[in-house]
Amino acid sequence: MDFFKKVKNAANLAAVAIAISIFAACSGLAGDSGSSSQDAAQSPSASGKNLATIKGTVGVAGAVPQEIQQAAASAQNDGARSAIPTLDDTYYYYVKTLPQGSNPNPGKTYTAKDDPATITFTPGSNGTQFELALEYGEWKIECGLMNADGHPVLSATSQKETLTASNSVMNVNLSAAPVARLEDGTTTGKIKLEVTKTSSVDSLKVYCQALWGDMTAEPGVEDGKYVINVESVPGSSGGVPAGAYDLTLSFYNTSGVMVYQTVQTVNVFAGMTTNTWVSGGDATNDSKIISDAGVFAVETAALNSFKKTTFYVSDSGDNGNEGSHLKPLKTLQAAVDAIKATGSDDKDYNIFVRGTVQGNTEFSSALDGVGGSAKKARSITISNVDGESGAVIEGGRKTADSTSVPLNVLTVATAVPITIKGVK
Repeated sequence: MDFFKKVKNAANLAAVAIAISIFAACSGLAGDSGSSSQDAAQSPSASGKNLATIKGTVGVAGAVPQEIQQAAASAQNDGARSAIPTLDDTYYYYVKTLPQGSNPNPGKTYTAKDDPATITFTPGSNGTQFELALEYGEWKIECGLMNADGHPVLSATSQKETLTASNSVMNVNLSAAPVARLEDGTTTGKIKLEVTKTSSVDSLKVYCQALWGDMTAEPGVEDGKYVINVESVPGSSGGVPAGAYDLTLSFYNTSGVMVYQTVQTVNVFAGMTTNTWVSGGDATNDSKIISDAGVFAVETAALNSFKKTTFYVSDSGDNGNEGSHLKPLKTLQAAVDAIKATGSDDKDYNIFVRGTVQGNTEFSSALDGVGGSAKKARSITISNVDGESGAVIEGGRKTADSTSVPLNVLTVATAVPITIKGVK
């Protein structure tokens, strides 16, 4: 089976990057709550120049290469010690000061490896924090991760900021991504991520508009795991361009009904393979699907929290869609089947119809629960989309003895209340 298959209406996903927050403040070290802008103006450097303090946080979110994840985790685990988190001998944090305009002060690259007396790196709850004294003037700040050869593999650069005695507190929020090109010319990496196949789901589809456009990837299964293995993308001569991407993962049951969906940030580093999930790529759902050890699995608890109560059906839809406003289903029966598969007796369900929808729809006794199990819905309402008219449900026709006869539009064999309004 091909990894990529053509589909329509793939989600338009913007690249989301590793978060880096930087702010300039005129205090001393963290915790010196008595400092003020006047203190900074009166804090000369060895050359007699006034200093402010640049403070920032470097954090990693989303899937990354294992080397990066292990190094960052090691640094975070050192939080109880005062040791400088240098990641390991392969990767380490850096901050680069870039003078702007008429600023006469020289720029410099500071690293946790080479400048422990000048720049302070300490583990924090949202990443690794740093502090650096800097002369007044116009500056840009670049920060991120370097490899052992001194080449950045992750970086972000701030807008120009001016440090003065009267403007010494500045806030700059950056989104950084893996660098697009390494010094040796490498511009691409690879993706190989695993998702544990559980009894709760039957299939997985992956979308990424930024990488493969209007197509869906259907990962194969190896040793009980879905494997998202991307070694190249359409339009490239090989590899995946370095950067940060949003992947939408949609999980389906045996009836083809989507039962779970999550958007995960995946960071591709040039010359490396992204193979490790990191909780934090999707703040809403991560606690339910990604363990601290990086194991990605969709279990029953996650499915229960995701259950949908609203479905859209349109004559231009597709039963392979999830039934959202942008990706409606084709038939009313598909929406009913979704409720039968994932419904709950304490929820009211709404099915909105647009255009002329055909096909007999059966509200079977399965909605009442099977073998003493709870009902699949408290109520079901079928209606037109608010503000729209022209919603029609037709049963279609069949030919019997050369005669075309109409089919029933609805067959109701359930105790669950069914309400129809605004639909012909």
